[in-house]
Amino acid sequence: MSSYFTVIVPSKGRPQSVKQFMEAFMDTKTDVRTRVAWAIDEDDPTFDDYLYELESYFEYEKFTVPSWMPMVPKLNLAASFYAETSDFIGFMGDDHRPRTLGWDSKYIEAMNSQQDSYGSGMVYGDDLIWGSALPTQIAMTSNIVKKLEYMVHPSLSHMFCDDFWRDLGRKAHILKYLPDVIVEHVHPLVGKAETDETYQSSAKYMTTDKVAYEFYLQTQFNSDVIKIKELRNG
Repeated sequence: MSSYFTVIVPSKGRPQSVKQFMEAFMDTKTDVRTRVAWAIDEDDPTFDDYLYELESYFEYEKFTVPSWMPMVPKLNLAASFYAETSDFIGFMGDDHRPRTLGWDSKYIEAMNSQQDSYGSGMVYGDDLIWGSALPTQIAMTSNIVKKLEYMVHPSLSHMFCDDFWRDLGRKAHILKYLPDVIVEHVHPLVGKAETDETYQSSAKYMTTDKVAYEFYLQTQFNSDVIKIKELRNG
């Protein structure tokens, strides 16, 4: 296996975010193993605009699905695909902006350390909204994706991904917070961005995803923790 660190960015209807994200990403990454993969829908009306915007950057991957699907299944498909060629898999939204020079090198170092000690690892930085409380962006060793066969539990559609990562990582004792790494979340919640159709459409999943996540916690969470702990002896 190559030693790529692949950060997946699922996106819909926001080709204008490509330039802002990519400039922040490329200006701050310092490890040659780090790459970004945009996960987009081929039937997105702005699909051609994404391709146009991405043409300016040679260091990117494009992962496409034929027709629209919610963020979680799209992320899971991409994560499973890239886990075959990457040691590390990350997630950022198209509204995240890496700010710390060498954030990726710090993530890789932390994940390697966690893997040496616990067989796997998860790491996140400060998004300037939630801090240590919630990993709105995440990176993990790819063996987690392979072991679980997903990056986020597939009962979810969009919401509670960060709760899933936090709860699973803490319970399995593999989650590490790096307070000196800033990956800003430019979100309407704190007035850093204007709301748009994509934000509005994702909000509709709040109730159903809450129910789904609570059911997951009651039924499958502990078995997933056991699977992650098994990686220590794998």
